[in-house]
Amino acid sequence: MKGRCEGLKLRVSCGLKGGHKVLARRGSSAQEVFIVTQMSKSELQQRLEQLNR
Repeated sequence: MKGRCEGLKLRVSCGLKGGHKVLARRGSSAQEVFIVTQMSKSELQQRLEQLNR
């Protein structure tokens, strides 16, 4: 099916002052999540991938 995502996918979308915006997708649903952190975009993405295994 078009637009469906199996399992939970987390992708760092963009940097914000004091953190990052993350797009969380599962099935055909999507949610924006704001994470307050001092991590870089790549470091946060790596951590999210480790948690999602």
